[in-house]
Amino acid sequence: MNTNKIIKYPHNRLRSLRIQRGLLQRQVAELLALQCENRLSLWEQGISAPNLENLAKLAKLYQVLPHDLYPLLFPEYAPLQLTDGMLHRGPQMHQDTGSPSLL
Repeated sequence: MNTNKIIKYPHNRLRSLRIQRGLLQRQVAELLALQCENRLSLWEQGISAPNLENLAKLAKLYQVLPHDLYPLLFPEYAPLQLTDGMLHRGPQMHQDTGSPSLL
């Protein structure tokens, strides 16, 4: 049996925003009228993604814009960053690792 999970939607902010709002997965699943909280877990892990209706519901619940939930998928909406005196769009990068820094 292959237990490897394929991460298709990395670097989402679903878990961090849920925790910031003090919500449990079970509570969010109930608010979104999901049949089980496992679906939310898969979204948070990046294994699957919510449909547009649930994406909009999550954005409203977490009080953010939909593209803020998946910032690397929508770089054109990323805030302007000032790096080395130059403005550019996109997530701020860690200087040590070169990987995206998501808030």
